[in-house]
This record gives sequence, structure tokens and C-alpha cells, in this order.
Amino acid sequence: MITSKQNQTVKTVVSLKQKKNRELLGLYVVEGEKMVFDALSFGAEVTQIFATEKYADYPFKNIEQVIFVSDAVFKVMSDEVTPQGILAVVKIPKSGDITRLSRCLLLDRVQDPGNVGAIIRLAVACGVTDILTIDSADAYSQKAVRSSMSGIYHVNIYRFSESECLSLIKQNGLSLICADLAGENVFNFKTPNKFCLCVGNEGNGISDNLIKNATDVISIPMNKGVESLNVAVACGVTLYTLLNNL
Repeated sequence: MITSKQNQTVKTVVSLKQKKNRELLGLYVVEGEKMVFDALSFGAEVTQIFATEKYADYPFKNIEQVIFVSDAVFKVMSDEVTPQGILAVVKIPKSGDITRLSRCLLLDRVQDPGNVGAIIRLAVACGVTDILTIDSADAYSQKAVRSSMSGIYHVNIYRFSESECLSLIKQNGLSLICADLAGENVFNFKTPNKFCLCVGNEGNGISDNLIKNATDVISIPMNKGVESLNVAVACGVTLYTLLNNL
């Protein structure tokens, strides 16, 4: 039982709250009973589990990877307002084959980690597992991971520059479909077989250069008085419609 907040192992886990340390160590944190047990069930590479005495009698398959800590220590490690008393440290997976993309998402400077996590969740629900990102919130931050509701275990996340994304889209023969208020009605749009759907920044939308290079620009028709939808909501409506219109 670790009882000291100054323990080096504890400090390492706490450091993973920062993006630079996640990138340096190649690790991220998942917290809560469902997220931890899903990580084990879905084959995520769990390196350590930290739990309070509440889980002392749980029949973990590999007890060597479980470290028990006091409630006070766990509170320091936790990112939750009301911690459940269990978290896991997981290896950030290596990205998949970027030369065989067929349907994917592109997040252009999406800044809210909650939105990034929600988009990951809906992508998995739609069967889309490749997500390109340009200067977006880190998908492996604890808020994004939590919002993904275990979706993070089923996707490939790629971080590229805008020019690199455009090159990859071209190399893979994908149609770049940008979601923008000035686009054509998505409900009347015939979806190409291979596509990359791009959604943009919460305040500024998609960059002019991506719009310029788009194969198509589409929008969700809305009643007067409604300026826009939350980016995750708009992405969900648009992606489901595109897949339905194949």
C-alpha cells in the first residue's frame, strides 16, 4: 500500500496529466471501473493498475500489475471530482497503416477535449476507426479519454500538419468532404465510397485552405435563429448521413 504522495511511481502517474509527459513516456491514464475493465477486456496494453482498498478483494488476473494506494494518494492521482478509486496506465498504441485509409475523420483544430472524445465515441459507433487531427486537443488527455467512453481503445489517432493531411488524403484516393455552414444540403448528398469528413474549430470552423482543397462542402440545414451546432453533434449527424447515403 502506497501512502506517500511523494512516491516516485505516484509522481509519474500524476505527470501524465500533462501532454508533454504523455508524449515523452508514451503512456496515458484511464480512470473509473468501466474504463479500466474495458481496457483489459479490449486488449489495451495496460502497464499498471492503481486502486484503493475498496478493490482489495477484486480477483485481478494479473495481481503483479496492481498497486494499492491510500485514498489520499489516489485523490492526487485522480482527475475526477468524485474518484471511484481505480485507474490504469495504458501504452499509447502505434498508429495503423496510413496508406490504406478508406473512410476517416479529420479534426481541424478542435480545441475542446470533451468534443474530441465525443467524436471518437461516435466514430467507433459508425465503424470509422481512423481519425486524423490537426492541432487539436490531445485525444489521450483524461477528459478526452473519459468522453470517448472506451472508444479510445478502438481507433487509430494520427497527428499531422495540414499539408501532410492533404497529401495523405490524396495518396489514399479519398474525397475530402468539409462540413461548413455554406455547404450543400448533406441530406441530398450522394456519398462517395472513399471519403474523409472534416470538421473544424468550435469558433472558427475549417481553415480556408482545407475548404479550398475540398472535393465537396456540405452542411446540415437548420431553422432560422440557430447559427450552428456543437461540433461533435454536427459531426455525428453528418457522418451517419454520409454512411446512410453511400
